[in-house]
Amino acid sequence: MDNSKDKPKKSQSSIIEYFGGLKQFLLLVVIVSGFLTFACCFSFFYFSDLGDGNNSNGAEQEQTEKKEINSSEIQPTKLPIPTSTPRPEIHISLSGQGDDATNIIDLNEGAVTFEMTHNGSSNFIVKLINKETGSTIELLVNEIGSYKGTTFAVAPSTGKYLLQFEADGNWTSNIKQSEPIATNTVPHTISGKGDSVMPVFLSEGLLIVKAKHTGSSNFIVKTYHPDGRSGTLVFNEIGQYEGSKSISIRGEKVYYFVISADGDWNITLE
Repeated sequence: MDNSKDKPKKSQSSIIEYFGGLKQFLLLVVIVSGFLTFACCFSFFYFSDLGDGNNSNGAEQEQTEKKEINSSEIQPTKLPIPTSTPRPEIHISLSGQGDDATNIIDLNEGAVTFEMTHNGSSNFIVKLINKETGSTIELLVNEIGSYKGTTFAVAPSTGKYLLQFEADGNWTSNIKQSEPIATNTVPHTISGKGDSVMPVFLSEGLLIVKAKHTGSSNFIVKTYHPDGRSGTLVFNEIGQYEGSKSISIRGEKVYYFVISADGDWNITLE
C-alpha cells in the first residue's frame, strides 16, 4: 500500500522536472534567437549604411564629373594671336659734295626710301651698294643737273650698305625705313612733280588707275608690297601721257606707289 501511494508522487515530480527543463530550454532558445536576430539586424543596417555611403560618394563623384564636362563655365583656351614684331625705324641723314662713297649704313631687310637733292649742273648718279658683296642693289638716281625727289629700293637682307654718289655739286640724302602709314584711301587723287613715293591704303579687288604726266622723259609707275616685293608695273611711258589702266589688288594693306618722272603728274585711284 505504501509503495503504491509513492509512485504517483514520483511520477508527478518527474513531470514537473521535465517541464521545468523544457522551460529553461525554451528560454535559452528565445535568448539565443533574440541575440541572433539582433546581430542580423545590426549587420544588415551597418553594411546597408556603408553601401549607401559608397554609393553616395560615387553618385557625387559622377555628378561632379558630369558637371565638369557639361558646365557652361568651361571656356576654350584662347591662344595668343601671333603678331609680327615691328621693325626698328631707321633715319639717316647724309650730305656731301661731288663724288663720294659714303660711310657704312645699317639697313633692315625690306623697303627703303631716299629723299635726295643735288644743286650741280652735270651728272647726278646715286647707287645703293651691298657692302658685303660689292654688288649694286639699285640705281636710285640717274639725272643731269639739279635734282629733288624721293626714290625707292628694297634691301634684300638686313646688313651693311653704302651709297655711291657721282655728282659735281652739293647733295643731301635722307634715308628712312619705317612701317608705312597711309592717309590716302580710295577713291583719291595724288599729285606731285618728279620722283616720288606715295603710301596708299588699298582694298582687295580691281583698282582703276588714271594718270597724267606733262614731262618729256620717263614716266614710270610701279606698286610695291609693304615688305618691298614688287607688285605691278602700271605705267611705263616717255614724255607727255594721259591714260588709265586696271590692276588687281590682293589683300587690304598699305602699298607703295613709286613714281619716276621729270614733270608734273597726277594719279587718280578709283
